[in-house]
Amino acid sequence: MADILAIDENDRSDERGFAAVARLSELGAEIYELTLRPLVQAAITPQIAAAIRDGHPARVDRLIFSDRNPMIAITV
Repeated sequence: MADILAIDENDRSDERGFAAVARLSELGAEIYELTLRPLVQAAITPQIAAAIRDGHPARVDRLIFSDRNPMIAITV
């Protein structure tokens, strides 16, 4: 840590750019919360959410090779 502090000399002026990006991110989140979020919440039902979740490629891959797939169900 001492090596890094020796190079940077604890100069905080570099952080101004990060503050600007953080504020831009906050503004984007606020705009989403005020405009798009209510529309998405009104449009997406629990059934649609379940279909989107179940259609995710990682879930589909697991389902194909699981015992829930009747094509490869293991009979004992």
